[in-house]
Amino acid sequence: MNNINLQTALITPLTPDGRLDEEVLDRLIRRILAAQTIDFSILGSTGEGAGASLTLRRQMREAVLKRIQGQREVYTGVMGTVQDDIYRDIDALRDLNLTGLLIPSPSYYLMDSQYVEKFYQDVADFASVPIIERAVKPLG
Repeated sequence: MNNINLQTALITPLTPDGRLDEEVLDRLIRRILAAQTIDFSILGSTGEGAGASLTLRRQMREAVLKRIQGQREVYTGVMGTVQDDIYRDIDALRDLNLTGLLIPSPSYYLMDSQYVEKFYQDVADFASVPIIERAVKPLG
């Protein structure tokens, strides 16, 4: 099992017209790098990743990786409420040097524990890097 260091949930800074604000991103990353021991969690639990286009998610992932140049580990949220959407997002980032993936719950509807376990196992088998589950407690 891999150890996961302390991570900061990095916001995705946007300009008023919805583009990635690279100047603000530079400042945020410099502050986090100055902390010396904190890894990055992007497009995950801060919520904006789910509303971002595949293109914007790609830009954010590339921009963060370029700026940190391997100094820290980077985990990224993967978006989707059904497996096909999650697989599409994973395919779009396979060529990036990411440490792991933050995987959302399959959805917030009635599901038993076997369904949830199979969902995460299937996603883990599909991904080329470790995954971190972000699950709700299953009913039943």
